Amino acid sequence: MNLFKWIAYLSFCLIPTCKVYAVEADVCSENKLYDGKLFQLDVFKFGMGHYKFEFCVDSQQGYLISQYTKHGRSSESSVHKSTVTLTNQLTQDIKKQYLKSLSMNLKDDLKGHDGSTWCFMPKEAFSHSNHCVWFPEYNSEERGLNELIRLGGLAFEHSNLKLVGATFSE
Repeated sequence: MNLFKWIAYLSFCLIPTCKVYAVEADVCSENKLYDGKLFQLDVFKFGMGHYKFEFCVDSQQGYLISQYTKHGRSSESSVHKSTVTLTNQLTQDIKKQYLKSLSMNLKDDLKGHDGSTWCFMPKEAFSHSNHCVWFPEYNSEERGLNELIRLGGLAFEHSNLKLVGATFSE
């Protein structure tokens, strides 16, 4: 009888986890032309950690899958993940901001040693391109990066990462 209770308890604990991974695997597929993962945004903030945002859609729903890695003073890191099912309105808002972000200056070659690095990977047919910029907050209007910054802020705002103490502004 104890074995049965243990199996039931374990099954109960794993079902939500399986659902999250199923959402990520199916909805965030890169093999779909119009659906799947529309973009990934990796943000490395000096002294704050690493943020990864994936925006995925299917015909009925939008999802924001986020990960925050906080690097400690030693070799230890803590990783926090979040999957948010978005409302139709929020899905449309993020899609609009994503489309605006596609107009970013891809030839930006400003480099530095500290600050943040943002890597934007928008969908291109069945693959994703990769465009990295250093510290987009610096002279963002002149550099044509305001829309990318807004996209990052929008993704963070709705990611639930604030619940684990993550902050996104410099």
